[in-house]
Amino acid sequence: MIYYKIQKKASPKDDSKKYYLQMSKAKHVSLEEIVKRVEKRSTVSRGDVMNVLDALQFEVIECLRNGDTVRLGDLGTFYTTMSSQGVATEEEAKKKNVNLIKKLNVRYLRSKAMSEEVTPQKITIQRQPEPKETTTDATGSGD
Repeated sequence: MIYYKIQKKASPKDDSKKYYLQMSKAKHVSLEEIVKRVEKRSTVSRGDVMNVLDALQFEVIECLRNGDTVRLGDLGTFYTTMSSQGVATEEEAKKKNVNLIKKLNVRYLRSKAMSEEVTPQKITIQRQPEPKETTTDATGSGD
């Protein structure tokens, strides 16, 4: 389930204030939690799942460091991009070479299957419940 909250913000088109739906902060699911979930859904041991996921992380990073694009089936594709400073001539670019690079980025592109499965029509989306108010009695304790 995904929760949202209603947030008043400046419109991107003009200075008017409008109300927008914004995703509420979701909990972070750790690698350990994913390992537990995979273990429950399969006949593979916790240790084997952890070893495979550790190796997967290592290999994905290695591929990205080599400039390769990594396609992980229905999860999607990871790839690198870069941004660089511009210079006036090709000679200057050759001279400064990698020193022109400002930033390397890792990008993610979801697969068609991911796009089809993660849609408002297939996910329960609800407004974030308002925090419960606590009342205090004469002694100052909440209840």
